[in-house]
Amino acid sequence: MAFPASASPKIHSAEIFTRWLAAEKVREKENERNELSFFCRSFQIFPNELLQIFSKVERALDLIFE
Repeated sequence: MAFPASASPKIHSAEIFTRWLAAEKVREKENERNELSFFCRSFQIFPNELLQIFSKVERALDLIFE
């Protein structure tokens, strides 16, 4: 495909970086979800139970460090 003289076939480095960064953020979120799923399956608990455990631990730490 030929590009018109006014349009450059080059993509600016800022656009490349922006695309890479967006893709990297998507990969990070997928990894976080996969890790959480693996953790929950390993310990046979559900994510909502895990959140309850974390909130209890957080409250206990708050009491300890007050």
